[in-house]
Amino acid sequence: MRKIAFISSLIAGLYMMTSCGVQMLPMALDTAEDNDPYYKINDTKNSDYVELFTASSIFLDDLPGCWGFEKDACRDFMVDSKIVYKGMGSLHLKWDKSKKGCDWIGVGFMWNNWQTVDMSDIIDTWALEFWVRTADGDEIGSVPINFAFLDNNNKTTSTIACGSRFYEGFGVNPTWKRVQIPLSYFRFVDSGVNPVEVNQLIMSFEGTAEIYLDEMKLVELQPKEE
Repeated sequence: MRKIAFISSLIAGLYMMTSCGVQMLPMALDTAEDNDPYYKINDTKNSDYVELFTASSIFLDDLPGCWGFEKDACRDFMVDSKIVYKGMGSLHLKWDKSKKGCDWIGVGFMWNNWQTVDMSDIIDTWALEFWVRTADGDEIGSVPINFAFLDNNNKTTSTIACGSRFYEGFGVNPTWKRVQIPLSYFRFVDSGVNPVEVNQLIMSFEGTAEIYLDEMKLVELQPKEE
């Protein structure tokens, strides 16, 4: 039965990932409990589960399950191998919300092989982290992108704009800059989101810009030195 379930999951996964224009990767067998050796130890979740489990990586070199990456008059989103912060690829994001019919521009990431992610243990102490830069010669005052998480019941967290409070220095230019948005800002519980069944990260875009984004993942916040 597991072999049949694996083949069915593989066929469905290949179809959905092909729609995002990415290389095809192996799908998980059954559930995270079956595949992840760090998930349970003596029926107790290991303390380093999130760090070692694939749920911590959202975009590194290739797109996971996704939607919204089709090219149209409003956007031109792709994986770029020429300008990267680390690894083999970055997200090259170019958009123009001022055009007619471009009232809302957004994308969604369904990482962790299309399974929900249990973020209940990290929503107060971890952050969404990524590196960002502009195209050569460009400089912008802030990163005009909003972020929100969605649970399995289609409830969303607070939407957080990527303002300068989440990175050092003013503005963004062709030098890579690290952005860290603490997960506590998303107010999972107050928003009615179930942190045990998070299934998407939603990004929506404002204004007009062209940027590169790389190494997007969940990381543990380090305490500030006194």
